[in-house]
Amino acid sequence: MRRCISLFASSAMLASPVTADAVQRKATNIILGSHPPRDLLGRYIPIDAKITLQEAAQTRGYKSPLWLTKEAAMEIRCYGGLQEGAVPVRVGDKDFYNIEQTVHPDAQPMQSLLKGLVYPQSVQDILCKHSMERGFTSRYWVTQKQLALFNTPLTLKEDAQPTELLSGKGHPYNIYNVDQIVEDDVVAKHLAAKAPPSSS
Repeated sequence: MRRCISLFASSAMLASPVTADAVQRKATNIILGSHPPRDLLGRYIPIDAKITLQEAAQTRGYKSPLWLTKEAAMEIRCYGGLQEGAVPVRVGDKDFYNIEQTVHPDAQPMQSLLKGLVYPQSVQDILCKHSMERGFTSRYWVTQKQLALFNTPLTLKEDAQPTELLSGKGHPYNIYNVDQIVEDDVVAKHLAAKAPPSSS
């Protein structure tokens, strides 16, 4: 009898209790769906704020899950600022705007080709400026050192001029747009491999 009680107690201890937090997380995931709101520059958005933005998107008919602050919308040149009369969604002490409320909503954030990360706001403005001045059509960029890290090393076109950025420690380094790469087929395969699967 004692052995039975012991076994029962052990199995009860191993069972994972359903906590209120777990229930809340599951409910939140159901509400947000497969395309939850996210900050354009990859910064953290609290769960309660995501729900507020999701509800606003549904009410206003926004299809894009990307949101940004007024400061980001005005400073990132690629988006051309906010549309006249754009109404923000107030979350706490911040105003958020959907990407569809910008002048050029189809513009894409500048990203690292190798890592896929979106560059911070200060870098976005520099890269957008250089893209417009030089006529680049790609939003992907690669540093001088990263050229050799691909399965097939990438090379630069003869007339490729770098864009100079500063690292977090203040050290200058060169970065190039994908339009300045010779092996465009290698770049295309790399991006295709990282693309999410089609829902169709």
